[in-house]
Amino acid sequence: MEYDDHRAVTSTGSGAESVEWRATQRELIDNGRWDEAMMMDIDETRDLYGAKCPGHP
Repeated sequence: MEYDDHRAVTSTGSGAESVEWRATQRELIDNGRWDEAMMMDIDETRDLYGAKCPGHP
């Protein structure tokens, strides 16, 4: 991923959507569901940039 790609994902930024995204991840982590929190970012990255990461389904 390029720098601009990283900046375009929901987990970055200071907008309301980004703040809510991180709050959801924090809640998951606080409840021991770190794998689900991490999967939020993985799924979004695959949806947006899957073609940039050949070999990764």
